[in-house]
Amino acid sequence: MCPSGAAALGGHVLHDKERPMKLPQGILLTLLVGLLAIGVTATAQLHTSVASVFEIGVGARALGLGNAFAGLADDETATSHNPAGLASINGLAISSYFDLRFSSYTVLSLCLGTRSFGAAFLQLDSGAIDAVDIDGNPVDGSHYVSRGVILSGGFTPLRSLSVGAKLKLFQSSFQDLHGYAGSLSPALLFEVERVFRLGMVFENLLATTVYYSSGHTEHWCRDVRVGAAIIIGELIVSVEAENILTLRGAARLPHVHIGMEGRLPPLCLRAGINQNMLTAGVGIEWGAFRLDYATEIHFTIPMTHRLAFTILL
Repeated sequence: MCPSGAAALGGHVLHDKERPMKLPQGILLTLLVGLLAIGVTATAQLHTSVASVFEIGVGARALGLGNAFAGLADDETATSHNPAGLASINGLAISSYFDLRFSSYTVLSLCLGTRSFGAAFLQLDSGAIDAVDIDGNPVDGSHYVSRGVILSGGFTPLRSLSVGAKLKLFQSSFQDLHGYAGSLSPALLFEVERVFRLGMVFENLLATTVYYSSGHTEHWCRDVRVGAAIIIGELIVSVEAENILTLRGAARLPHVHIGMEGRLPPLCLRAGINQNMLTAGVGIEWGAFRLDYATEIHFTIPMTHRLAFTILL
């Protein structure tokens, strides 16, 4: 169903009863967030992620919302965006998508999500890259492939608070060069009165070094993503900030994402801002099937288009 109350299109959030937040739990939440933030700050890196395939994300709904999803995380794609959201997923959803980026690179994804558990596979493929020698004669081209596996879990140890974690496994290949790595990212999701959700994901808090067959090594990009969502009837407004610790990019400023989703049965309409790019999307659900489309409008390079198909069981 499209968002109704706390439930959004494909979200399937369960709320058996009101769950007020008590003071002792608030204290525990504050302590837990503080300890995790200290750990991430101590290991923050000032460079771009070498495993960028994970930054693409899964599903099309989040892209239509400007990728402001860490605080919402109410469907199967919480597997990637905030695994703590899996604690409130009802039923089983299997989704896949195809993404054509910059009219050149292709991205494929398969995601499975159910209560407390999720898994996803992503692949970024450059296709054949044409090359010429210094005289302009064609030579054997190159081919880059990056793959990622995500295994996630989430549960609710305290009222109104869910915790989770995702294990990411990374593999890449470029000609005869191969790279391998893994990381663990804990997450939190806090909910108030079914209308406000606050999420935090500590990306790659624990990670191996990225090892390449040439002997070269690199480090994962460690960061904190913070998001919030307000749910008012059939309307959802979400925001997210990332790049808080890594300070990537020329501006060295956090990246801000803003998204909005509204329900007009049987459609869900979406719009957002993904850093300095505009996004738009639409979703339609009939029976046990859901189709989502999203586009990201770049002003200097070709637009990104994403089409996702989901089966709800």
